[in-house]
Amino acid sequence: MKKLLVTHKYKISVLLVLAMFFLYNGLTYSNVFNTGTVYIDLNNNTYTQRSMSGFLHTFNNDKLEDISNDLEPAYWRIGGDWIKTTEERNKVIDSFISRGIKPILILSSPYKYKRMNIKGWVDPSDNAQPFLDLVKKLYLEQGNRVIYDVWNEPDHRNYWQESDTSFFILFKKVHDLIRSLPNGQSASITGPSIAGLNKDYLSRFIKFCNDNNIRLDYLNWHYMAAINNSASLDNLNREIASVKKIISQYPNVGIKSIILPEIIGEAQQYSPTAPILFFKTLEENDIEGSCKACWNNSKGINNCFNNSLDGLFTEDGQTRSVWWAYQLYAKSLKFRLKSVTDNNLMASICSLNKEQDTLTVLLVNTSNNNQLTCNLRIKNISRLKLRNKSRIVFSLFEIPDTSESPLEKPNLIYTSTLKYEDIQNYKINTKLNKTSLYLIQIH
Repeated sequence: MKKLLVTHKYKISVLLVLAMFFLYNGLTYSNVFNTGTVYIDLNNNTYTQRSMSGFLHTFNNDKLEDISNDLEPAYWRIGGDWIKTTEERNKVIDSFISRGIKPILILSSPYKYKRMNIKGWVDPSDNAQPFLDLVKKLYLEQGNRVIYDVWNEPDHRNYWQESDTSFFILFKKVHDLIRSLPNGQSASITGPSIAGLNKDYLSRFIKFCNDNNIRLDYLNWHYMAAINNSASLDNLNREIASVKKIISQYPNVGIKSIILPEIIGEAQQYSPTAPILFFKTLEENDIEGSCKACWNNSKGINNCFNNSLDGLFTEDGQTRSVWWAYQLYAKSLKFRLKSVTDNNLMASICSLNKEQDTLTVLLVNTSNNNQLTCNLRIKNISRLKLRNKSRIVFSLFEIPDTSESPLEKPNLIYTSTLKYEDIQNYKINTKLNKTSLYLIQIH
């Protein structure tokens, strides 16, 4: 009996030590055994989610209707040599607006930059008038149909070689000019469009706006840091929260929301997981919208201007895996259903299309391990009538990272016919790797 008590005490001690180890290191059972669970309750109401999808520069009017229908971009940031005339600009902007896409017009882009060594070019920090003349022309041409993005990446020497203060002063001149023009008080102005999140820069910029009677409609910055695990997602959440705290200190500036007009860095430009992780995080932080950045492809050709839609298509028009991420995200917007994961090992986006009797889940492995076991916990599955069938079909698809190679369609991993009670507590028969996006369809 004494031996049994000692053994029992020993087991309890071991369990206590393990529990203390887990708590001290922030671990859970799921972390240790690399298992994540997605919880879905079909009693929750579906809702329409504002799209976080958007694009930069690249434009092919022949494809725009399909792009709008398939990908549902909310914003499109434009500028540069490909819209040289008023007629071309109006055609592009008319096409966007007719499809519910809000254009963001980069004012500095048609003006060009000092590094280009253009004969007769005037540095606005020395003499702002030529630039202001262009701003006036563009505003009188477009009015309040677009959002005005004053200058691209003024913290980057490729675009602005003078001091931060000199840019702030130029921003005020542009702001005051637009506000003074017909209906200019209703114009939407955004900035500072810096190359990355620099809280010191943003704090000084917002304070300058506050001290100089500048009304800024949308604060923005570009975000190119890799988003590929829970730590990077937590970091983005913290950074957005810290910027919102700065905004709250200056209510008179009138900032309505935040736009990220360039997201996704060069290393992840073809990734099918990066857009989903970005969009989910931006949604949770009530960001207004975002646009995908564009980079050179492996041939040295810039995806901004080769009709690849910032890299979503191959040069001959075939879809890449990143296109499927954007398309599946767009399909989730109208019928979004809340889903919750039990730890930081996964990200999920869920939608329930009652018209088609289909429950859809997008999954990304955000753990630090390349293989992740996933469980589904679905409450009130009886709410999914599935045309009164007694069994349901579970299908798992993979959208692998094909980089620049095309992907015609998601790869079917397996399909199972299940009873209703089986899907309420279901272990997916395939482990999720980190670089692929996974699609679950239950119908």
